[in-house]
Amino acid sequence: MADSLESGNSSLVQRLRTEFVQRYRREPRIFFAPGRANLIGAHLDYNGGACLPVGLAKGTYFAAAENADGLLRLASLDIDPAYEIRIDAEQGAAQLGWAAYVVGVLREAQKLRLGASGLDVLIAGDLPRGAGLSSSASLEVVTGVAFRAFFEWPLSMQEIADMAWRAETGFVGVKCGIMDQFASALAQSGKALFLRCDDKSHEHLPLDGERLDLAVVNSNKPRELVDSAFNQRVEECRTAYRVLHGIHQDRQHLAEFTPEEVEEAKAALGEIPYKRARHITREMKRILRALEHLAAGEIDGFGRLQRESHESCRVDYEISCDELDWIVEELCAIPGVYGARLVGAGWGGCVVALERPGAVDQEHRDDFARRYEERFARRPDFLFLRFGREPGEIPLR
Repeated sequence: MADSLESGNSSLVQRLRTEFVQRYRREPRIFFAPGRANLIGAHLDYNGGACLPVGLAKGTYFAAAENADGLLRLASLDIDPAYEIRIDAEQGAAQLGWAAYVVGVLREAQKLRLGASGLDVLIAGDLPRGAGLSSSASLEVVTGVAFRAFFEWPLSMQEIADMAWRAETGFVGVKCGIMDQFASALAQSGKALFLRCDDKSHEHLPLDGERLDLAVVNSNKPRELVDSAFNQRVEECRTAYRVLHGIHQDRQHLAEFTPEEVEEAKAALGEIPYKRARHITREMKRILRALEHLAAGEIDGFGRLQRESHESCRVDYEISCDELDWIVEELCAIPGVYGARLVGAGWGGCVVALERPGAVDQEHRDDFARRYEERFARRPDFLFLRFGREPGEIPLR
């Protein structure tokens, strides 16, 4: 089922509007950008592969109004502190906390000689932070969408995605691929985005909202992306690429090699680069097979590939954890769940599952939560998410 900007989280939008007026004494314009769940294609984006994310009906809301002070005033309903920054000030990401994601987009715009003046901003979201649903990317994208609207930046949504990605990799310092920002910026209601990350070509593929629901289980095992082993995986993949490129010099990205070529170079690669390359090349084959299943309406086949993807993330990429493995296994044992896999960088966060609508009912959730808490001493959260909402301005009445 798709959702529209107008029919979004109306209670959160109203709260954000009310709090903005109380804080800044005038009416705002409000913008939205969605989070994402990647259905398959784990860690392929920064290796020149492909991915299949879907935009979510949850994301980040950005309320703003211009001011005459030349200041960027940033506050959030969800996290402290608030910040007051001069538009032309030079401050590093380490000084800015969560505001670095907003300021990073502004800095990238300034490199393009795009003008901006003072804004009063209040932000809110309905995505769990650090859960692998791209709350940071949706904040970057909604910042670009809002600034484009206020200051008439001549940018397409793909250019906003590019700018948001440069903000995260350059200013914030996370060595991520392009998927998160592109998935948020290019989201369309009721469709998945097939994105080739080597050349940024993409197409939107319809999802059957009558047959499918997206169930997300948050392990509530926290992880901090910058502090995790994410950047280490990037370097390990670069090592694997250098070895393979020395043998097959016509390839530009790790995802372009075949699983057979990786096996032939096993000794030269060494244990860790071999395992990383095995995951990347096999995952690339999985996503292409997944597209065939999706086109044919073979959801069972698609789900099997999701389960294979998670196993590869566990064994070869080593980004899972006991909590995520348990959640995947237990979800897939429920009749009507087609497949499940971790989403995001890994090491905690969420699992996404494709289910027949209503398969994970209240009885299943209660039993699942009880057993999970007994084992891991924390309760999981269940999110049942609609497929896709595009970014943009929310009409206020």
